[in-house]
Amino acid sequence: MYRFPNLPLRIYADNQGAQALARNPEFHAKAKHIQLSVHFQREKIENGQVELIHVATEEQAADGLTRPLGVAKSKKWIELLNLQ
Repeated sequence: MYRFPNLPLRIYADNQGAQALARNPEFHAKAKHIQLSVHFQREKIENGQVELIHVATEEQAADGLTRPLGVAKSKKWIELLNLQ
């Protein structure tokens, strides 16, 4: 049996422009070229099913899975994941 997650789903992001676009329908006129997926996301945020939470780029744990990291950033990433 499928179990639904607790709502709202929390999405941690460091891109403030993307967050503003997802939250604010006033950007629609300036972003008509954006695909329907963004409008779907905005709808879920407005319905309270999704919550966007800003995380500073330096604190973004997902970076270690998406790009090569130098020594200092690798150490920070290990700390963020509590792998010590």
